[in-house]
Amino acid sequence: YLTAQNNIRKYLQDIKDWTLKNDLTLNAEKTTTTLFTPDPAEYSTQLTLTIDNTLLPTVTHPKILGLTLDPKLTYNKHISITTDKTKTKLKLLKALTSTTWGKSKETLTTTYKALIRPHLEYANTIYSPIISPTQYNKLQVIDNTAKRIITGCTKDTPTQHLHDETSMLPIQQHYKLHASILRQKAAHTQHP
Repeated sequence: YLTAQNNIRKYLQDIKDWTLKNDLTLNAEKTTTTLFTPDPAEYSTQLTLTIDNTLLPTVTHPKILGLTLDPKLTYNKHISITTDKTKTKLKLLKALTSTTWGKSKETLTTTYKALIRPHLEYANTIYSPIISPTQYNKLQVIDNTAKRIITGCTKDTPTQHLHDETSMLPIQQHYKLHASILRQKAAHTQHP
């Protein structure tokens, strides 16, 4: 970590100079550092990087545009936050169903796609290629639970039936489709 820390020091001053040259303000108090490393012994390492003589705090799980990172880039913390958020929203979906009254399967599917699935999809093109099968399973459990609520199927219903009845792909296949679409867009010469 010392080599990385020493190498980045000179770039911090370059960044500071660039912001001044371009009439921008770099707020050192809102800037943090994170050490990305495969070595668990270095996870709690405090870096000593400064801007304008202000020590930049080292954080283990920085959040950038809603994506929570971690030192090993496993995205375990982000998946945990995502599943917690979506579990509470599943209660809302469940409240819309009833034996005496309730919304149709189509309305529940639309509600799921509007309120819950976006949380599962957010930033997936960044983390989905490298998350573990265990993390995929956590996301798939949320997806399967929602599909059971939508269809009224019991827990012993095969998951393939849930995907077929709701006309939605399993999470891992859905993420691969997103990545493929992104690659195609990026390869297009007219794409900004």
